[in-house]
Amino acid sequence: MDIFSICGWIGMALIVMAYYFTTTGKWGPHTKIDEVTNIIGSILVGVNVYHTGAWPAFTLQVIWATVALWSLAKKWWQRESR
Repeated sequence: MDIFSICGWIGMALIVMAYYFTTTGKWGPHTKIDEVTNIIGSILVGVNVYHTGAWPAFTLQVIWATVALWSLAKKWWQRESR
């Protein structure tokens, strides 16, 4: 197994973990831990699918990470404006 496969497996596990913890109520939706886990997971899966040339899956990971980053930034801006 090469480094790209390892990145893909770890990233997949992080995304599934975030989904599980959010849907079971252990994490609230759009909490920092949920968003950071999704960002890291999508970046790692993105590394794998970029390497293999799976462009639809790569695009999905870019969108996934962008949404999570946007959510974190929105929380930060709301906190700063208080």
